[in-house]
Amino acid sequence: MPLCSHRADTGQKSRKGSKSEFDLGFDRIREALGFKSQVRLAEVLGICQSSISDASRRGVIPGEWALKLYQKHRLNPLWVYDGLPPVFLGQAALGAADTAFAGSASFLLNYPDRSLVYFQMRDASMAPVIPKDSFVGVDTRVRGATPEGLYGVDLPLEGRTVRAVRFAPDQQGVMLHAEDDRVPPQRLSLQEAQVRLVGRVVWVMFST
Repeated sequence: MPLCSHRADTGQKSRKGSKSEFDLGFDRIREALGFKSQVRLAEVLGICQSSISDASRRGVIPGEWALKLYQKHRLNPLWVYDGLPPVFLGQAALGAADTAFAGSASFLLNYPDRSLVYFQMRDASMAPVIPKDSFVGVDTRVRGATPEGLYGVDLPLEGRTVRAVRFAPDQQGVMLHAEDDRVPPQRLSLQEAQVRLVGRVVWVMFST
């Protein structure tokens, strides 16, 4: 667990007495994973309980939590936010009650375990297409074979980010382009592309 600065939860409720988006999402997470307290949710997410209290006051489940619960427990983000079945994604996690909904499940069902990875954009180089702090999912099965489109890429200085990838005019390498014109294009050899391209971008969750 991380080092935490503890702060008492004020237990604020909606003035209208109705449940917030956080309360509804927390109820779904609690039901799916079988725990009752916010303390247990903090343990599952590996965060401080004060972070749970902060999110409760804001009234929304942070996108990073939903993605972490998907990655660790195959919990469907669409179910967390909107109550859309199935509860879990992936055949190993589908129970009898969920099987009937498998045909209408989230597109995430198309990605086998560990083929879909996500990260958070730490810069605004791809804004407005992908704003800073958005969460990006990439399909690691599609890397250097067809380098045309938006890809997650590991760069020496920038770290993991997103770039529009196109073949170089001589077809002997690829060019990486940012949306921000102030970021110069970068060239990778075909061999470097095989190493640095993480996968094709398949979804973006905008940070709220």
